[in-house]
Amino acid sequence: LNGALLDTERNKMSEAIFDAVKKLARKSPTLIVLEDLQWADDSSLVVLNYLARNIVKEPVMILCTMRPNESELLTAQLGKMKSEEIFEEMPLKTLGAEDVVSLVNHIFPGNEFPDSFVQSLAQNCAGNPFFITEFLKQMGEDGHIIERQGKFTLVSEEYAIPNAVGEFVSGKLEKLE
Repeated sequence: LNGALLDTERNKMSEAIFDAVKKLARKSPTLIVLEDLQWADDSSLVVLNYLARNIVKEPVMILCTMRPNESELLTAQLGKMKSEEIFEEMPLKTLGAEDVVSLVNHIFPGNEFPDSFVQSLAQNCAGNPFFITEFLKQMGEDGHIIERQGKFTLVSEEYAIPNAVGEFVSGKLEKLE
């Protein structure tokens, strides 16, 4: 939907998607899952708003995941949806320091990581379990974490924990190029 700037195009798209969802829902109850809504463009958010307003009589649920406060477009659209009472937010808490330790120990059981590494991980990854998990996997793939005699250990202290998910994703994309 990126680039669909004209209102008439947005309306046509919204109506076509709504019709398709209604057809699906008539066959059986339908769950639509949209992840990482913070990356959605304005046209996609307009369609989401349209669906949410018009789907109320259908056996449809729209479940969206997002990181809060990362998109002004999303914040504005959600504000509209809240005022229309077609949106309900269920915020999830981030992982605390003890939870991060448990997650690290689950991914790398029997590790010998220094406490300072796990504390940095908790702080820089802002308690985001996906970010922590993916970063640890990447460290393993890059050879910064290895297994020696049944124990996982850091090979060197020369690693950088990104301060934001966006930095991490950008780094992964650079490696693909």
